[in-house]
Amino acid sequence: MEFRILGPLEVAVGGRRVELGGRKQRELIAILLLHANDVVSADKLIDELWGESPPPTAAKTLQAHVSRLRKAINADEARLETRGQGYFLRVEPDQLDAGRFQRLLEDGRRALARGEAGSAAETLEEALALWRGPALADFTYESFAQAEISRLEDLRLSALEERNEAELALGRHAELVAELEALVQQHPLRERLRGQLMLALYRSDRQAEALEVYRRGRMAFAEELGLEPSHALQRLERQILEHDPVLAAPARPRAPFALAPLRRRPLLGLVAAGLVLAASVAAGTAIFQLSRGGSEAAPQGRGLAIAGGGLGVLDPSTGELVETIPLGTAPAAVAVGEGSTWVLDADDRTVTRVDPDDRAVRRTFSIGTRPTALVAGAGAVWIGNGFREGGTSFLGSVSRVDRESGLVDETIRLPTAGGEPFQGGGFEQQLMA
Repeated sequence: MEFRILGPLEVAVGGRRVELGGRKQRELIAILLLHANDVVSADKLIDELWGESPPPTAAKTLQAHVSRLRKAINADEARLETRGQGYFLRVEPDQLDAGRFQRLLEDGRRALARGEAGSAAETLEEALALWRGPALADFTYESFAQAEISRLEDLRLSALEERNEAELALGRHAELVAELEALVQQHPLRERLRGQLMLALYRSDRQAEALEVYRRGRMAFAEELGLEPSHALQRLERQILEHDPVLAAPARPRAPFALAPLRRRPLLGLVAAGLVLAASVAAGTAIFQLSRGGSEAAPQGRGLAIAGGGLGVLDPSTGELVETIPLGTAPAAVAVGEGSTWVLDADDRTVTRVDPDDRAVRRTFSIGTRPTALVAGAGAVWIGNGFREGGTSFLGSVSRVDRESGLVDETIRLPTAGGEPFQGGGFEQQLMA
């Protein structure tokens, strides 16, 4: 059983979503989740659901909602109980995504405090991967959700800041600049983000831009708050002006795993199964096909193409586009396997599952890593997390994603025997290697 509030409200059993009914019933379970493992009185629930003017039948309507909700989520265990004049929703540790997020955030903070930047970055990426959109996105304007939305959003920003610290400690300043610029634009008064952007720009030999970020921040603080930047931010500006050696970028650390143990990991089940991913580019359209031993073609003997904001189905004999499956995303890679077609949107960091029979979109998962490649097989979906540096593509790690729940089960670092990331060739070819 999973309860998800880091995005639109979802409840899942065994990775499959539970239908929660209408608006009031969804509000009811949201309120109970915000008070998980506590008794919530019927009077409080009525007040939260209907405000100051509840209908005369509010008590009976509440009982009906509770009854339907109990049938939907109880499965083989009693999760929603009546206790006295109230109701009690039992949620075990890690069943609520917000609880998992906070635990991972604390684990990441502790790892960073110990100087374990690599471990901290991975843990914090895992925490951020749980977010599928704004917290309690269905209830943005509901009074009962306001305090929790604000609290969780602040924690999300804290997790981003901690992740950024870990990435900067790993020498990944160049990769962070674009994301930090967007974050500072969204949160101009958040000094830690502004300082991180200044440092990332300075380490990328962009000193003038780093100082301009400080200047704009100083103006924003004066106009909005009537204050000067903090002493820490002022000190950072002086250090940049003086080229303080303390600000020098650290060398990229060697990856912690040797090649031999890595070869024993289940990722090689893909190679053992003989899965081959072929990619070609024609007329600006990337075409993908997955086969086993070169004998099994794509579903129903047709190729798949990235076509604008969707997935195109091609006639293999003519190459003509015969159908487009709208996805509402900007696909970057396609994989076929595990009974489905999988589409990766690298910009939104999502993977969409498409049924190969009726070509309907079954679900879209949020992936908190930096995805660049996609393969399906060996009982899971595999995401290659890469980056580009100096015109060369690198594959730094692989994430194993559960095909039903969409959760990242494990992230595996990919060093070579020399301790450097895999490089050369496309990301898909690296992932298969």
